[in-house]
Amino acid sequence: MTAADSLSPRFVREALNDGEPSLLDLLKADPLDEARIAKVLKEAKALENEAENTRLAREERLRAAGFEEVSPEQCKANLALNVALREWPKD
Repeated sequence: MTAADSLSPRFVREALNDGEPSLLDLLKADPLDEARIAKVLKEAKALENEAENTRLAREERLRAAGFEEVSPEQCKANLALNVALREWPKD
């Protein structure tokens, strides 16, 4: 992992598999289990790459089907509208 090729915080805080510690938990342990940390890092990076490839493929299919990319300004406006229309809890 590097600053240019970082790992999503989701994969740091959450366990990759049920019943196993998260990467953060492994990094807080004393002593460090370097082999296990390396294994979890490798698995997390593979999952993140898979998710990114799935996202890119989906975007490519949408572009091929004629959908146009939304501008950052339109994304902000859509988010603001979705938040405004959301039914928020009363309590």
